Amino acid sequence: ALDDWTSIISVERVAELHAEGIRRHGEGTIDPPRPWCVEGGLGNAWSAEVYADRPGMVRGFVFAAHAYIYLESRQCFTNGNKRAAWLTMVDILHSIGIDLDCSEQEAIDVCERITAKEMNADGLLAWLAAHAVDIDDQA
Repeated sequence: ALDDWTSIISVERVAELHAEGIRRHGEGTIDPPRPWCVEGGLGNAWSAEVYADRPGMVRGFVFAAHAYIYLESRQCFTNGNKRAAWLTMVDILHSIGIDLDCSEQEAIDVCERITAKEMNADGLLAWLAAHAVDIDDQA
């Protein structure tokens, strides 16, 4: 059951995903997040999930999108915040059985549009819905 965000992801997992993003792309430093930053971002994202009125949407989907928005904008890490936010969002989606069917360039473009304030959480939700696939359908 998805009682709160801690049943889906932990601050430690977000830190692991941050480190993975830094290692994968070979730039930046692996450092701990600012105190209470990740918790605040994920708490805000969970509030969006709880109060979302989106009939038919999988529980946790709104949380995933808002986790990206809040973690990217709060700048919890010295660097690699977009990567950490993206990997966290994907990790949350995987935990609820959803994968994304998109190219790396499409993912980069979405991240850049959010950073430039050309896309908000609703835009990201629409983009995710258009690219979401059931993990069980992946061959």
